[in-house]
Amino acid sequence: MAGLVKAVSAAAPDYKWLQMSSSMSYAGQDQKYDAGAVIKMRKDSIIWASVSVLFEIARALVNNDSTSIMYRLQKQYSVFPNSSLQNMLAIQNLTMPSFQRLLLAYPPFGLNENYKFTKQENSYLVQNTTPLYQETITLDASMMRMTQYTYAKNETQKIIINYSNFEKNGNNFFPKKIGIEVHSPDVINISLDVNSYTLSDKDEAPFKIPASYKKQ
Repeated sequence: MAGLVKAVSAAAPDYKWLQMSSSMSYAGQDQKYDAGAVIKMRKDSIIWASVSVLFEIARALVNNDSTSIMYRLQKQYSVFPNSSLQNMLAIQNLTMPSFQRLLLAYPPFGLNENYKFTKQENSYLVQNTTPLYQETITLDASMMRMTQYTYAKNETQKIIINYSNFEKNGNNFFPKKIGIEVHSPDVINISLDVNSYTLSDKDEAPFKIPASYKKQ
């Protein structure tokens, strides 16, 4: 399977800045809502997001160390280490590059010859089992993109992501539909319907917490 590992490596997402404009649905233990979302990524560096319902209700910035969120309606903000974000998503060792790959339907931790590969009609079933977790990936054989990703520590701590409706942008294939189901252990469902992807050499990710906002 060395050839497949090499093919997946060669198909890694290629961009400097990427912007996703989408509609989203969120369903958690205590709330449900539909919103618009803009997500920007500077490769291997930051993820910036703005969520709006008529007007902006939240803005987030994730860097290599921490996550910061502003809550516009409450005029509050929170800052927490990315280890907490990993717990929320039920994934260990989720670095910035791996988080970005996960959003773009690319194996977050890459592949190597220790993974188990099973050839199917138009895809590969890829499995990686360790004492702490199991990864299960369905990988499209032509695009080298995931159509499903599961990372499970156990039955109550896992994440399942489905990707579909891919579009080609340059040499990249990007999913237009992303469905995320997180068990940690409460169940959260997030769906993204991406309207467009924009790639650029330069962009901005403004994030300044107003002095009047109180820390949660």
